[in-house]
Amino acid sequence: MPVRTALLVILIAASACIRQPVAGELPSEAPVSPTTAAVTATSTTTVPAAEPILVAADQRYLSTFAYDVWIPADPNLSGAIPLVVLLHGGGPAGRRALEPLAIELARHDIAVMNAGYAPPGRGGQFPGPFLAATCATALALSQAESLGADPDRVFVVGYSFGAVAAAVAVHSGELFTSPDCPAVAERPLAGWVGISGPYDLDLLAAAASDAMVSFFGGDREARTASWTAADPYSYPTPSGLPAVLIHGTADPEVPVSVTDEYRAWLTDAGDTVQLVVIDEGTHLSVIDPTSATAAVDAIVAFVQRPIE
Repeated sequence: MPVRTALLVILIAASACIRQPVAGELPSEAPVSPTTAAVTATSTTTVPAAEPILVAADQRYLSTFAYDVWIPADPNLSGAIPLVVLLHGGGPAGRRALEPLAIELARHDIAVMNAGYAPPGRGGQFPGPFLAATCATALALSQAESLGADPDRVFVVGYSFGAVAAAVAVHSGELFTSPDCPAVAERPLAGWVGISGPYDLDLLAAAASDAMVSFFGGDREARTASWTAADPYSYPTPSGLPAVLIHGTADPEVPVSVTDEYRAWLTDAGDTVQLVVIDEGTHLSVIDPTSATAAVDAIVAFVQRPIE
């Protein structure tokens, strides 16, 4: 069976509902990290002509987790390409908002799993997005070879609230592993990327109080354990994974300082983190490869770099 159709056989399975594990208590105090300067990104991307191939569409394993898979058109790349899991933000378009980015990355010889989940404000309930992020990465790791990708070059890329889900999934160990996920991560990720992430949950709650209270089933005082488990600042132990954090200077929804401060926190904890600042980038333009390519350039350079 050809590599690029093998996943269609492997991935078709019955849907299952997520059982919601109880998150354990974690430190609730978020240390304050200093803000530091960053290098502004520049764009050098040239779009290859070959159109990527959609090998799986709207695949579902969990009741709140669906995804599409795009792979490069070149059959000679089998086994040598990275695989990226995309996690969208809280907008109404869901994973469709990241489809142009998924296709653009596939044009640059990267296999992409564009995953969808129910975020806060769109019917999502804790811990759904974190279960989905953890399951998506486990599934990508287990199915990388079936996609013609290198299982040692699997990355997760989260945008907006998806960046929060990615950060927590990377740093929380097995806390959000669901018994209903059909895959178990038997090897580590190669790294992760956060784009325009609202990593400070207190700021996020101030901006979208009703959505966050609904998501957690109460405010931070009433649902302390759940809020803490979802807080990227609750995990001071380094993940050991390299990371790239991307943010635009003209983001009206999440200030670039939020990402800068989280980068400083991760660096202080011992992780290797690159901050990529996109000049004049807004919350939406940074993920639009038709208007700006700096985010694409940063992701491509990160996932295709030599791995030691």
